[in-house]
Amino acid sequence: MTTDENSSATKTQKAITVAKGCGTWCLTQKDRVKSCVVRSSLWVFGVFIALLPAVQASKASFSIDIEAMAANANQAGFFRDFFFVTIVIAILAVSNIFDSILKTGGKVGFFSTILFTILFVYFGVHVAYGISHFVDIAHGAPLKSEDFSHDINIIWSTFAAGLLTEAVIAFREPLAVPAVSTPKGA
Repeated sequence: MTTDENSSATKTQKAITVAKGCGTWCLTQKDRVKSCVVRSSLWVFGVFIALLPAVQASKASFSIDIEAMAANANQAGFFRDFFFVTIVIAILAVSNIFDSILKTGGKVGFFSTILFTILFVYFGVHVAYGISHFVDIAHGAPLKSEDFSHDINIIWSTFAAGLLTEAVIAFREPLAVPAVSTPKGA
């Protein structure tokens, strides 16, 4: 075997080891993984429901392709309503962060504190920018191409940060403990 083949085989073995480790971790944390999947699914469903008025007003077809829906809303002059969803995502994320901190009595680990601080600052800045930008977007007129692509990037980054917030909360919140019933007369 040449050194390139050895290096490639070693990288493959490392990748397999990492994949096995991730799989083992997911099995040991299956309740948290389930919680993350449920929270994220409900969150995505909520975002699509929030987009529905802008999509319906623009007479666009509803699809999973957010950029296509945004382009249709933009052409019909309803991108302003479409963009507003990012403000809602940011406010909801801040609310979830505070709720998560209060549920645990303020006992937040180091990693969660760092992530929550970064996300809180990101969402705070985004709410301020988003509201001022929402007011600036003309209703009924399509955005220019460069403005549209900038706003799509903001939508995607807010969407990703919102999902990250849901995942962090799902993995750090204490799991619900089933109630233990005591026998009568005990």
